[in-house]
Amino acid sequence: MRVAIFTDYDFDTPNDVTATLRALLRHAPNGIRPFICTASEFSDAASDYFAPRAFPARGPMVGDLSLQVPRLWAYVHHVRRESIDAIHLATPGPLGVTARYVAWHTGLPLLGSIPGDVVSAQATSRSFTATASRRYRRWLYGGCERVLVRSAGARDRLVSDGIRPANVAIWPAGVDPEFYTPVKRSPAVRERWRVSERRPAIMYVGGIARESGLDLLRPIQSALHRRRIEHRLVLVGDGPSRRALQEELPDAIFTGPLRPADAAVAIASADLLLFPGETTPAPAVLEAQASGVPVIVAGHGTAYEYIRDGETGIACDRLEIDRLADRAARLFREPARHHEMSVAARAHALSFRWQDTLDPVYRSYVYMSRLGRRPAGDGAPAASTTSDATM
Repeated sequence: MRVAIFTDYDFDTPNDVTATLRALLRHAPNGIRPFICTASEFSDAASDYFAPRAFPARGPMVGDLSLQVPRLWAYVHHVRRESIDAIHLATPGPLGVTARYVAWHTGLPLLGSIPGDVVSAQATSRSFTATASRRYRRWLYGGCERVLVRSAGARDRLVSDGIRPANVAIWPAGVDPEFYTPVKRSPAVRERWRVSERRPAIMYVGGIARESGLDLLRPIQSALHRRRIEHRLVLVGDGPSRRALQEELPDAIFTGPLRPADAAVAIASADLLLFPGETTPAPAVLEAQASGVPVIVAGHGTAYEYIRDGETGIACDRLEIDRLADRAARLFREPARHHEMSVAARAHALSFRWQDTLDPVYRSYVYMSRLGRRPAGDGAPAASTTSDATM
């Protein structure tokens, strides 16, 4: 069977989504042939990759996503030409809408997946923006016969948006523990950062944006200094808040975006990974643990479900900065405890190898193929949503 996976990220953009999709292609079992449908500034195509030229949309980037306006009919023609059996909606941007349209126009069954947390910290907000986002998610994923999410919490929030519980399943995040490994720890990199056991490296990896919880970095740094913990912050990535944070944190190192191979070395060379945001992607947390580096995450959200609090990392709510600093300080003052947590983190990540965590997706593909086609233009797919009263 053939499955067309629609994503807003072309493979020139290294991030959690593209890493997951590359693994999905690499580990596909016999009888399943997925290929990628995306958009690019320049047309690109291969046996498992279709990226027709799109119109760039005006306006700011959303995270690391540059919005583009896809040519809808190019995808309809390609799906028909390739004898596709099912559509996989992998991201909620313009290409996600395109996947919804192509499935509706061709009658092909539609699988949805959400790569990270489905909501921000404003999950219960009644603001116009939050309400509009919930309505959009309900419309987009309500057109799917099945929706895969990263965690039980994400499933509950999607159901609260109005998606039927029976149509939402968990697809655990995965990691390549041969690529993210403690053996890549680099003394040369640590020397360049001027860090050591007495001055540990606390790292953040991801988009440099306030919504990632980076407004907490300065208070966390101050709390650690009050406890006489010398350290250096290292931020890997880029984003709209980078310049402001460089002024706010003059002693921090900003590496900018790194190639995956360089990022793996950087992560393994850190002493602690800090993910203060409530929508931290699960793969980033697994990559840190696979590298033998303990993590700090928010006390709720998807990332929290991928650590063992007190064993492989530390979980604290955003208002518990003093508690977070106390626990981190203890970790740095007790090298044996830090080593124990590093070993446990690596062992925990090994249970999330791609070969194991991709199985729910492949089984969903088989399920989709058995459903067969609906009449083209049918507006009532099997996974229709509940009524507006659920909001």
